[in-house]
Amino acid sequence: YSIQVSVKRVEEFLEQHRNYFADIGYYQSLIESKGKLILTMKKSNEMFIPLNFAPIDEQYQHLTDTFEKISKQVTYWDNEFNQHCQLWKNFHQRLKHLQDWIDQAQNIVNEKQDDCVYLIRKHKDFFHIIDDEILHGFTKSGRELLHIRDKNEQKEIQYLIDTLELKWKTIVCYAPIRLLRLKFERIENIIVKELEQAENELNHELKQLEHQQDISEILRRHNEHFQLNNFHPTMEIHMRDLQTYA
Repeated sequence: YSIQVSVKRVEEFLEQHRNYFADIGYYQSLIESKGKLILTMKKSNEMFIPLNFAPIDEQYQHLTDTFEKISKQVTYWDNEFNQHCQLWKNFHQRLKHLQDWIDQAQNIVNEKQDDCVYLIRKHKDFFHIIDDEILHGFTKSGRELLHIRDKNEQKEIQYLIDTLELKWKTIVCYAPIRLLRLKFERIENIIVKELEQAENELNHELKQLEHQQDISEILRRHNEHFQLNNFHPTMEIHMRDLQTYA
């Protein structure tokens, strides 16, 4: 088998083996019947001229010995094929689980859109608890498979294990950095928006002054925007948060 061989193909191979030797019990009963027949013939011959059953006994013993060896080989290879089948099945299942996780993780860390809050929440939901068993279970199943494959397939399996393990570790290491960037970007967007609003307000107030409008009303608007709304303290908090994620 190779890594590309599906689990179904391995199971089909095992089924072919079992189907081929399905009648072994029938042949076992035939041999036993022949043995009983020989005993009956020997007993029946005791009252007559003795016959030499040595050649028959020798042939029968050879037959039973050969059949016993074949039976043991059938049982041995049935167990071997079954073990191989289970190992391959486990390997493929864990491989798919790991690949699905990596695909999801890559999509999340590479997703681009303007809604940073949504991206942060999605990122936290996925990476909040990382199940290391996804990786460890896969590498363990791969190592178990290595023991039963030839050197060429061992290299192929080991390469796949190393490649996916590197992808996993790269994503796990990058995920916290990505989260910090998203948090930084969220605060940055808030600051930019607040500054734009403040700039628009100041420009509006300047135009009102240029048109010699009511100064008291202009001051009221100014105080409402920059004093009552805690513009300066709020901006200082945002700047400190920005430095935290920088």
